[in-house]
Amino acid sequence: STPVFNTSSNPFRRKEAVSAPSAADLQAFTSKWGTSSVELRTASTSAPSLMETGAKRKASDVGREEESKKIKLQSSSKPASVNTFQKTFNQIQQKSQANAKLQSAVVDKLEKWLNLLSSECIMCFWMKSQCKQKRHEFKKCQFMQSDLGPAYMEWKNRIQYNTRYHPKICYICHVPSFGDRLHSPFRSGPSSCNYLDIILPTLYFAFHNDKGPLESKFGMTWSTLDQFTQWLIARPVREKEKSNLVSFFLEYMELTHEEIV
Repeated sequence: STPVFNTSSNPFRRKEAVSAPSAADLQAFTSKWGTSSVELRTASTSAPSLMETGAKRKASDVGREEESKKIKLQSSSKPASVNTFQKTFNQIQQKSQANAKLQSAVVDKLEKWLNLLSSECIMCFWMKSQCKQKRHEFKKCQFMQSDLGPAYMEWKNRIQYNTRYHPKICYICHVPSFGDRLHSPFRSGPSSCNYLDIILPTLYFAFHNDKGPLESKFGMTWSTLDQFTQWLIARPVREKEKSNLVSFFLEYMELTHEEIV
């Protein structure tokens, strides 16, 4: 005989789809029980739930867009700040290199003039034939043995520096160190001076014999030696030349030796 299967208890039986109630069924239900609970749930729950879900999705999308904009703004601002820092750093570096170049030019000029004057007594160099002695040191010069010698020494002792704006200048020969290029490390006494008795005697001679062009050059009027001295030891008018003594010396050398400037 053919076996009979109970389809009602068959777990593999495909369930029939439940159809939605018809309009007639809803009307009959409403006339009997009043407003349909289905309609209430649909009106108060289902529809608002869909609207709220859409609103939340829209808000979420807006939030993501705003967050994306913030991230893009932050990422675009970082290169700007980095570029600004790099630009500032480059400007500082370029300025430092330019200052170093100018400083080197000052040292080159000063070294050239000091070497020129170091071969003989500096006062004999400026006084030419007035000194009849043979080659000698400055302290043994006829000039120093005359009445002018004590006056010069008294003036020399008045030249003092202020360490706030006169760094690393030898108090004996008055040559700035410039990184030990023109002067070896400072020690007591003149033994470390490579250019002894050159700058100061030149300034003393120039003031008494040829100060006019230098007054015009620096826009000054030095009626007395004291006024000249006060200007020499004041804050440098040209910072890279370290002192007004050096500035005056360089200008005077260029004025009197134009042919080899």
